[in-house]
Amino acid sequence: MNNQRSIRWVIYGLVLLALTSQRLQGDTPLADPGIPDGEYSVYRITTGEETSFVRESAIVYEENGREIYEFNITTDSEETVAKMYKESMLPFSTRTVSTKKTHKTETSTQVVFETRVE
Repeated sequence: MNNQRSIRWVIYGLVLLALTSQRLQGDTPLADPGIPDGEYSVYRITTGEETSFVRESAIVYEENGREIYEFNITTDSEETVAKMYKESMLPFSTRTVSTKKTHKTETSTQVVFETRVE
């Protein structure tokens, strides 16, 4: 159970890090970090004697004239797909499917109106 909680916090942290579109201290906006298409990372999490893995991959593609990052984050019990505009790092879609022994839960967020406050 603690291992599942640790995995969830790692996923939330990765998604939060990837999806942050706030201005940083010093009024510096986030910029495209240049993540290459097809980049793949594996994180190992050990809690007590339990070890789990978080797999993260990035896909870069163009849609409606804008370049998009799509991050796929997978564990043994959750799959998350997060999409953001490459040039602004502004998130516009997330979808998570959690699989338990007796059921699946799906949560998603779609940004339908985009406004930036300067």
